[in-house]
Amino acid sequence: NDCYVLGGEDWMLPLPGTFATLERFDLNSRTWIALNSMPTSRHGFGFAEYAAQLYALGGGPAQGNTYTTVIERYTP
Repeated sequence: NDCYVLGGEDWMLPLPGTFATLERFDLNSRTWIALNSMPTSRHGFGFAEYAAQLYALGGGPAQGNTYTTVIERYTP
């Protein structure tokens, strides 16, 4: 089993904003591996795994109270 982290929000200058980052923690090597980023940067979204697919649902594409209805699928 692997652990994934994706997206996020940062208010720190000089680069505040949201992120499209997607990384996987490999339990065997105990290292983080950067994967292809999500097409939409976002924070505060739902995340699910189903049938070997990862899904990012909703969230905010910009800082603060922003919202999107975009659902994206990633095949690890």
